[in-house]
Amino acid sequence: MSYKDRLAVLDLAVYEVDNVLWRASRRRAIKHSAPVAEMFEEVVKGLERLSIGSRIFEVLDIAAESCVTFYDASLRLHGQERD
Repeated sequence: MSYKDRLAVLDLAVYEVDNVLWRASRRRAIKHSAPVAEMFEEVVKGLERLSIGSRIFEVLDIAAESCVTFYDASLRLHGQERD
C-alpha cells in the first residue's frame, strides 16, 4: 500500500498554499511561483481530495464551538466522518 492510499488533502489546502505563493511573490520573496506550485501539485495529485461541499454552516458551527479556524474545523468535520 502506498502513502497515496492512506492520505488525503483538503481542497482548501490548495487555496492556502497558492495564497502563500501569491503573497511571497508580491513581496518578491520568490521570483517564480509557478515551479513551486507545480511541485505542490505533484505532491497532492493522486491523493483523495476532501471537500466541505455545501456544509459551510456545519463547519462554521464546529469552528465556533471549538474556537478553531474554518480550515481546522473543515479537517475536524472530515475526521468525524471517518471515525
